[in-house]
Amino acid sequence: MVEDFLHLSITTRNLERSICFYETLGLKVLNDFGEVAEQGIAEAFRLPESHLKVVYLGAPQGKSGLFIDLVEWVEPSS
Repeated sequence: MVEDFLHLSITTRNLERSICFYETLGLKVLNDFGEVAEQGIAEAFRLPESHLKVVYLGAPQGKSGLFIDLVEWVEPSS
């Protein structure tokens, strides 16, 4: 039985449009990692390479620490 979790990862085709959507729900950008290229991510997904845009969104006054890990795959494309 699941008792808790830290984050939820959501893949999007358009990061900026998705950020706008979640902001209308009251969430805020907690951390904008920009573009990320890590071999470890590629290996985890069994890809030759990975190039992503990553943003964390959360409730501004949230106490649980729960956040959305919003990801747009640049390479390979979403």
